[in-house]
Amino acid sequence: MKALKVLAAGLCCAAILAGNVQAQQRPSYARPLTAAEARDLAAEIRRLSQRSSVPDPTLRAIAERLQTSSANPGFRTLIGLLQEKAAEAAALRRQIGALRRQVAELADPAMRSTADAALVRANIAIAEGRLADADRQLAVLGGLRRANTEQALKAWEAGVEARAALAELQFDFEKASTIRIAAADTELLDSSLRQWRLLRGAADALYEQASRFRDRAALLRALDLYRNRVLPLVSKGTQPEQWAGTQNSLGIALLKLGDFDDSQAELEQAAEIFRSTFEVYRKDERPEGWAMAQMNLAVALGALGAEYGKPGARDEAIAAYRRALEIYTRVGHPHEWAAIQGNIAIELATTDPGTWILSDDFDPLDDSIALFQEILTVVTREFDPQAWASVQNNLASTLQRRGWRHNGTRDLVEAVGLMRGSLAVTKRTEDPFIWADTQDGLGTTLNLIAERTQSRQLVNEAIAAHRAAMEVYSPSGYPADWAEIARHLATALATRAKLGRSCPDARKALALASEATSTERIDRRAQGSENEELRQYGLLAEKLCK
Repeated sequence: MKALKVLAAGLCCAAILAGNVQAQQRPSYARPLTAAEARDLAAEIRRLSQRSSVPDPTLRAIAERLQTSSANPGFRTLIGLLQEKAAEAAALRRQIGALRRQVAELADPAMRSTADAALVRANIAIAEGRLADADRQLAVLGGLRRANTEQALKAWEAGVEARAALAELQFDFEKASTIRIAAADTELLDSSLRQWRLLRGAADALYEQASRFRDRAALLRALDLYRNRVLPLVSKGTQPEQWAGTQNSLGIALLKLGDFDDSQAELEQAAEIFRSTFEVYRKDERPEGWAMAQMNLAVALGALGAEYGKPGARDEAIAAYRRALEIYTRVGHPHEWAAIQGNIAIELATTDPGTWILSDDFDPLDDSIALFQEILTVVTREFDPQAWASVQNNLASTLQRRGWRHNGTRDLVEAVGLMRGSLAVTKRTEDPFIWADTQDGLGTTLNLIAERTQSRQLVNEAIAAHRAAMEVYSPSGYPADWAEIARHLATALATRAKLGRSCPDARKALALASEATSTERIDRRAQGSENEELRQYGLLAEKLCK
């Protein structure tokens, strides 16, 4: 089955529309795509525009920029990024509206008129998809810094942030960082807190660059900014919130570096930094900051346990998550409560039981299943159908893991029921990829039951579910996903071949597994197991086709 996801409705793509789109007729934002992808993207842009009130041209310009950026996302990722950027574009339009209200309060009429006209032109340019023109108009607000009034400097800083946000909207995090650093370094800026905000924003943009593009150099620059320029501007004694916030950002960046470099040392440093924020984030004084620090500490400790087998680290991570639940209670903060419980459940479900040091009879899968079941009492189908379906799938995946380890079919049958319930909410026309992932998981589980019960009916249902998933993941558009599902289908065909002593099914299983193995983009680290599968399928075909 696919990886577990916490309360995430997942990517939402539009239905595949009828009709043909020739490559030469595609608009510039869709030229790198296949005809089917271009149709899906156009439909998703229309849907997002209606939902977010962001004009189509803005979204088309963003889509084009996303495809020409160094991210170079696959289509599925592109859709998710576009959904994210649609929300950011809506926020930027509101930000410009608030900035116009700030500008209207300026005392100097000439400065007020110039700034407002630039903001109007920037808004129009964004609506028309002319993002470079919008940047030039927002740059006009740089003149506000010459005014020797706090009101003008606040509007200037807001203009800097709007321009940086526009750069981030286009995935140009380097430019966003540069804009903020240049503003922080202006000789007319004499407020250390204003400088702190700008430089922290610059470091945050570099961190985003590192996270999005796995850019280690950008991450090192972010760490340098946090340590050597941002932290020295604030004191734990006089600006405790800003100091703790910067420490938090520094710790998160160290977590990322530990991931990049496979280094335990950075994870240990991050854990210590998160612990240091408890000097500011006291439970009785700043409860939500304290809970956030507990969650960050849990992430660091969980990684130390999972990646490096640090004794007791996973136990400490669970304890930290549970301390956060003292603030984010089920009654007061049901959404946050469910998300944290989901993190705990996933930690338990994805951990090798041998790494735990609790009690001899402790089975983390049992606790994980109980937690997902409890989450479903809060995240209901009526409250949030997509989140409910995601938790259903997480629970089903965990039951399948436990069912695979034990004899019998009880857990597997329950997992099938949960996935079918999820499919009643997750429609192919609205969420095709999640729908396909669920179908694939359903097929895998049905096949396992069929093997144990010798049921031809269930193996036929498993084959149908895998084939349904393959209708979404085509070999040309999504070769790696298609290959994974193809191997699952080959397994089900081999099961049916054994149950019915069917030579055609055995040959189909061998052919399909061979095609999956040779498909482009398959992870070569798994090649050994794939070759063994091919050998087994070959032996089966030889046996049944004599």
